[in-house]
Amino acid sequence: MKMNKVIEIPITLPQDHQMLHILGMTSERTVHIWIDLISLVKDIRGVCTILVHPDYELASHDGLKAYEKLLSAVAICDAWVTLVA
Repeated sequence: MKMNKVIEIPITLPQDHQMLHILGMTSERTVHIWIDLISLVKDIRGVCTILVHPDYELASHDGLKAYEKLLSAVAICDAWVTLVA
């Protein structure tokens, strides 16, 4: 039997589309919630997987400021950060 070498890590944080378009949150509010959830997941030694689309509000001027805030918060978490290759 051949073993599949693909490991799937499910998305654990709410997706930007749901937060921004379905719930109508601002980029700043979305990022604030993500940072809070990252902290909670970190406290239980869990894995955070987040999906961010570059063509939504996070690509706007104000959205980029919020996204930079998210990246800064993750950078100080002593976390492994990667992109899909």
